[in-house]
Amino acid sequence: MAKGYTQHPRYDYVETHSPVVCLETVHLILAIAVIKGLVTQQMDIKGAYLNSILKEKIYMHQPKGFEDRTNHICKLIRSLYGLKQSGHAWNIEFNKAMQRHGFRHLCSDPCTYI
Repeated sequence: MAKGYTQHPRYDYVETHSPVVCLETVHLILAIAVIKGLVTQQMDIKGAYLNSILKEKIYMHQPKGFEDRTNHICKLIRSLYGLKQSGHAWNIEFNKAMQRHGFRHLCSDPCTYI
């Protein structure tokens, strides 16, 4: 895990927000599923943040247990849990993937795709 508490605004990151689905949307989808007799599923994407590309240049010391005694510094290409911009970077990648598959998000709820 990265030490996000050591990051500085505007130098290490610009955007930190990531949208969250509206509770009303969840209620509506579940109500429609019940009325129509549909089966619902949910999933958790493990390692989601590791799939997003960082726009900023972020450097960190070698993680404990992975030191090679060279004191090299690692330049991160992909996001890590603990970085302030990880959620935002993941949302950008997820949105691109959904759009490539023909989905578009609702204007009223950017976390709901149709």
